[in-house]
Amino acid sequence: MSNVNATLFVIHLQDIFHFQNGSTIFLGRLVKGKRMFFPSMAKIMVDGEECGKVVLRNRMLPSPNLLPTDVVSVQCNEVVNLDRQFVIEHQCELVVEVETV
Repeated sequence: MSNVNATLFVIHLQDIFHFQNGSTIFLGRLVKGKRMFFPSMAKIMVDGEECGKVVLRNRMLPSPNLLPTDVVSVQCNEVVNLDRQFVIEHQCELVVEVETV
C-alpha cells in the first residue's frame, strides 16, 4: 500500500512581511481549500519548485472589512528568505498537505 498526499489548502502569495522578532506574515489568496487548520506544516513553492517549509501558526485578521473574503494572512515564526519584490515577480505559494494511506 502506498501513501498519497492530499492537498488541504493552497495560498497564492501576494505579499510578505518580516518582523524583528523573527516572525513572518504571508498575505495571499486562498486558491484551494475552504478551511485552514493550525498549526500546519506548509511547503513554500516558488515557480512550482519546493524551496522550504514553515509551520503556519495562525491566521491574522487585520480587520473583517479590510480584505476580500478569499484573501488571507497567516503567520509563522521562522525567518523566510523571500522579500516582497521576489514574491511579486514569481509564483509563490504555501501548500499544506496531509499524507493518507
